[in-house]
Amino acid sequence: MPSENQEQSYGREISSRWLAAAFTSTDTYYDHNYLRYQGFEVPLVRRLLQPIPEPEGPWEGDVGKRRAYVWLEIPSAENLTCNWNIDGYTTTQNCDERISVGMRRGESTTSISVFVPESNTEYSLSGVDTFIEERLILTLGDSYSSGEGVPDFAALTRFDFRDRRGTDSATSSNPPIRIERIPALGAQNTLSPNAAYWMDRTCHRSFLSAPSRAAIHFASYNPRVEVVHINLACSGAEVLSGVLGTYSGTLETSEPKRILEREINGDRPDLWRTNLSQINQAILLLCANPKIEEYIEEFNAYYEQHANYFSENFNRFPDDDPFLKVIECESELAYDVDLITLSIIGNDVGFMGNVHWFMQSWFECRGSGLCQDPEETAEQAAEITIPLYERLNESLTEHLGVSSEQILGTTYPIGTQDDDGSYCSGGYRMQTFNVFQGAGPLISRREMQRVTEIAAEAVNTKIEEAGRLNRWQILEASSLFDGHGWCAGEEELYTGGNPLNAYTFTTRRIRTSDDAVASQNQSAVDYERQRGRRVSRMLSTYGVMHPNGLGAAAWADLYLDAYEEMLN
Repeated sequence: MPSENQEQSYGREISSRWLAAAFTSTDTYYDHNYLRYQGFEVPLVRRLLQPIPEPEGPWEGDVGKRRAYVWLEIPSAENLTCNWNIDGYTTTQNCDERISVGMRRGESTTSISVFVPESNTEYSLSGVDTFIEERLILTLGDSYSSGEGVPDFAALTRFDFRDRRGTDSATSSNPPIRIERIPALGAQNTLSPNAAYWMDRTCHRSFLSAPSRAAIHFASYNPRVEVVHINLACSGAEVLSGVLGTYSGTLETSEPKRILEREINGDRPDLWRTNLSQINQAILLLCANPKIEEYIEEFNAYYEQHANYFSENFNRFPDDDPFLKVIECESELAYDVDLITLSIIGNDVGFMGNVHWFMQSWFECRGSGLCQDPEETAEQAAEITIPLYERLNESLTEHLGVSSEQILGTTYPIGTQDDDGSYCSGGYRMQTFNVFQGAGPLISRREMQRVTEIAAEAVNTKIEEAGRLNRWQILEASSLFDGHGWCAGEEELYTGGNPLNAYTFTTRRIRTSDDAVASQNQSAVDYERQRGRRVSRMLSTYGVMHPNGLGAAAWADLYLDAYEEMLN
């Protein structure tokens, strides 16, 4: 629990709704020895990379039932026999053992009875007592929904003070020389276990993202509701290249998925599986009988058309010409989608180019080609946001069976202000990649102001307008980080000692460049560090201007309010 002074520095009473998610160590959620940097081993991703399994269990093909544990609590249960009958399915075992059975979800309920011969007693439950309401939340979109900035387990990094050995805290008056990665044991030329762990590294998808935190809390507040949350959002995704069309994932992380794919499918992998759009991933997860053959045939033709580009660009398809075919479902989807959450358009309009613009010098911008002036971002937002949202709305409502009112979009939180509300300027932390690559150019107040007032506010205004036109619900998150921006609480630059604690309490709710390098440490595969300065600089910006642990938790609070309004 935070202390009183921490609550005061937060600026308002910390809501108990997201408090646990904000301050719980990520160790709670994952076995790091098992993951060992294999976040892509999660069942959801394996499910998308393998043939669709046949239904299992006594209710084969009955999608209205899924397994749950049932047990009887009576005195001396270990000495008694339980004869179970669950909707006609019978089994006998000791009463101190729980059984795994199919429980109905939705409108119909399961009838459960158990007879104990030793006492000649029968117990039964049915109707409202076994009613389980199901809610399926599907999250699509870009890095602000996937969990960029809040990896499930942060990278192992520490301060390097060099001539100040023994110092374990860094502030603006006592900065370290750099942040260094804690050496991994072995693991040379492999996926390094001292990089950040993700639920899915290809997409920088995290269990700690704002939509995921909110789903966890919504489930805990509604014990009669079974919440199924599927997060398919992916860092770097755009409307066409990502949500509706093929996308390989982040540039620096596509290789791990290739490795897994080769493990599953041999030396000639099915590329269509690792380049699925988010809408097609959703259909494969929710449809019992998808029409795959036609899709694969057309995808293979698309691949032949772009084979040279694919091989010359780190096994990626061109973002400006994605494969847009949607997989058809022969029948209705096996599960109803109750709510779609969506953050999207930032990559389409090049907002990360603005981040490069204020973080790089004029000379570096010319050389890297990664920078974009805020005015260009505003122009792009005005031109493409509404038509792309219209296309999204049409596709999601047609293929996923939702109404427009079941789509929850969001504006992006802007984190460019100090504690007092002024734009960030100068100071130790305003040096770009200061502890990673040596002192860089200072970020100026004018740059922060231009990015905010010209680019970010224009993007958020268009998101709200496009959402209203399509009858979506829109979370207003643009002011969520006011007073908690990049430069807020400068003396708290790093806390938590060595090694660094990426989830320590800070006033700011946003990842700075130094934070991003310290917490995510993307360059985990040796060959990635040999791609040259341009790509190295781009890799280093993953996580910058994204929520930290407190930011994601505060955003989850907004999502939770929307879930309760839209799902109850």
